[in-house]
Amino acid sequence: GGVGKTTMLEMINNKFSEMGAPGFQVIWVTVSREVNIPKIQKSIGDRMGLSLSSSAEAGEQAKEVFTALSRRRFLLLLDDVWEKLDLKHVGIPQPSAENKSKIILTTRSKEVCRSMGATDKLVMVKALDEAESWKLFRKNVGAEVDLDSVHINPHARAVVKRCGGLPLAL
Repeated sequence: GGVGKTTMLEMINNKFSEMGAPGFQVIWVTVSREVNIPKIQKSIGDRMGLSLSSSAEAGEQAKEVFTALSRRRFLLLLDDVWEKLDLKHVGIPQPSAENKSKIILTTRSKEVCRSMGATDKLVMVKALDEAESWKLFRKNVGAEVDLDSVHINPHARAVVKRCGGLPLAL
């Protein structure tokens, strides 16, 4: 982790939220390593203003989520997906040209994308190269520190190298 997948998703979320299109819902859900269908359903429900019955079975909640999502256009942002997520089981309608909805997911695994049928538009987020890493490091450190100093520069460069191009580490 740490290459910027979640940050990229945040930028997409913020951009669509700023636009504020009526009848269009942006829904962010963090899935994480342990898939918890009721928790995912609750997150979707909360973002849509639904009060899902906590005592209802996952299948009943899936129907409620499906009905609510089917009534509007949505952009579903699924962050940190570690394994195949059965969208139907959650209650998420398949995005199509007719419903004008989309799903974007972040994962470390191409296999997760393949297993979920998300192979059309894969965006590989890669670590930064050395020059980009140094630029981000300089920006994060700020102007108060003289990174060009002969006393600081070699150590700063070593830190940047050790971070391996991961923006989160820089």
